[in-house]
Amino acid sequence: MMRSSRCRSRWFTGANVNTVTKSGTNEFHGSAYTFGRNENLLGNTVRGSQIVATPSLSYLQAGASFSGPLSRDKLFFFVNGEIERTDNPGSDFVACTTTCTGTLPLGVSRVSADTLDKIRSLMISDYGYDPGPYQGYLHHTDNDKLIAKLDWNVNPSNTLTLRWDYLKAKRDLPPHPFVLSFNNTGRGPNATSLPFYNSGYAINNHLNSFALELNSRSRGFANRFFASYNRFRDFRQPFSKPFPTIEVGDNSVTYTTIGHEPFSIHNILDQDVWQLTNNFSLFRGKHVLTVGANFEAFSFFNSFNIFRYGVFFFPAPPVSFGSTFSSLGDFMSRIDPTNPGYTPLDFNSYVTPALGTPYKGEDISIGQLGVYLQDEYPASERLNLTYGLRVDFPLYFTSPVDNPYSRCRRWTNSEIRQSWIRASCRVRPPCGRRASASTGMSRAIAAPRCGAAAGSSRAASRSCGTAT
Repeated sequence: MMRSSRCRSRWFTGANVNTVTKSGTNEFHGSAYTFGRNENLLGNTVRGSQIVATPSLSYLQAGASFSGPLSRDKLFFFVNGEIERTDNPGSDFVACTTTCTGTLPLGVSRVSADTLDKIRSLMISDYGYDPGPYQGYLHHTDNDKLIAKLDWNVNPSNTLTLRWDYLKAKRDLPPHPFVLSFNNTGRGPNATSLPFYNSGYAINNHLNSFALELNSRSRGFANRFFASYNRFRDFRQPFSKPFPTIEVGDNSVTYTTIGHEPFSIHNILDQDVWQLTNNFSLFRGKHVLTVGANFEAFSFFNSFNIFRYGVFFFPAPPVSFGSTFSSLGDFMSRIDPTNPGYTPLDFNSYVTPALGTPYKGEDISIGQLGVYLQDEYPASERLNLTYGLRVDFPLYFTSPVDNPYSRCRRWTNSEIRQSWIRASCRVRPPCGRRASASTGMSRAIAAPRCGAAAGSSRAASRSCGTAT
């Protein structure tokens, strides 16, 4: 459903998807399944040329379900679980071991294995930091899913449903492929660049969702009460210990990336979502009158600390204060004591100021209360009418922290029209003045709605307008 004329649905961005979960019955049922494959079931040639790298490509999916009665005709259960395990190559390329110029075999990068071996050895001996391997490693994608459901026929007029959904997923990834990379040429792994393994990270998604639904009905009315709580925990897990991100270029293109993944330093997003809804429908002749209310509360915590271990995309000292090098020669002169131009650079000093200091993060809590009244009326056998009124009250439970730079900066991007800049800045307070920040209820949003559905295959609906 992309947009609804029904008052019980608030406006939303994107699509609203309704799903139905299988339930237990008076008979016990069980099922199990599995599927798997590996690299022996996949090809290793491209246009007739064999790829040099031959990594593991295993995949396993397995699941089972079981359902039945806990009390015949009264209480039923349904449980389904599934796991997925995937191994993919961390890189489809290997380092060059012979001549590293000209046309190389498919799957061979211009990056020299001897050079990367030397860099790894020097990072360990000089800085006590192991960047990890640069080839031959695997990235894993794993997830565990579980759904459990209880259905209770309380009496002939009332049914109660309780549902729990669980997800635990993890995916290994290389460093971000292009943002703030050397000359915007990307970080690979590809034919020109091979990052070290510890420059990557794992993204984790944990979900627990609980839902309770009570349906009551009689000859003259029906009532639906729904309550849910969704707990999302998304966070990145870097492979590296605290260390600056080091970008090394060569011939104007990224050669390798060493150190911490820059966008994964205490990168956390926690979300808690509560929802309460009650719809009371009254049947009067051909009319179905519905009066209802909906309350939603959202709580977010977001932490993102990109420059905690240095502003990596700036050139290294003495040119600037970052950790990006425009050539291999420049980089080796800073880490290799045998280099004639050796000028040591203490990368650990980039991390020391951040040790023991708190991470940045923001807590935000908002909500929305909606009340509505609607009527559904079949005007004829081929025309159904829906019309009503919904009023929503946005709620703010957190006072935002004022950031004068975000509201007063005059953007200079040539792609942004100057008229848009003037219009956007005109409604903002002048620099140095704190924007008002308060909690509580905001202005109500009233949305009259009407819709019509004609025939069995053609339907149309529209909003009748919105007023504040």
